[in-house]
Amino acid sequence: MSVVFAHWCPHCDPPALEAGERIGRELGVPLKLLDIDVREQEKEADRMVAEHGDWAEDYLIPQIFLEFTGGVKHVFTGYSEGVPVTRKALANLLSSQWYKKLVEEIATSLSMTGRACWCS
Repeated sequence: MSVVFAHWCPHCDPPALEAGERIGRELGVPLKLLDIDVREQEKEADRMVAEHGDWAEDYLIPQIFLEFTGGVKHVFTGYSEGVPVTRKALANLLSSQWYKKLVEEIATSLSMTGRACWCS
């Protein structure tokens, strides 16, 4: 999974970084942080957002992506309305039926095979 962010962004640090850490932990996948203020990471962040996310010349951050065997799924973009709105949207993502089912599928896959199956 990847989180496109910047440390100066209050929507990103800490809300999206904490959510990314939780998602990585619950799904048992590594977390890749793509800081738009670090040149090498900025290029990859721009590519990720352009190909899979909410692209604009001056795109919103944070953006969160999950990578499956079938491709990349964009699962979140922050909100410009205010940090509380972004926090609520992250909480909604983490409590959504889609996310709960994904965590359950990964846990079931691990218990049956000893490794995760990213089939979604």
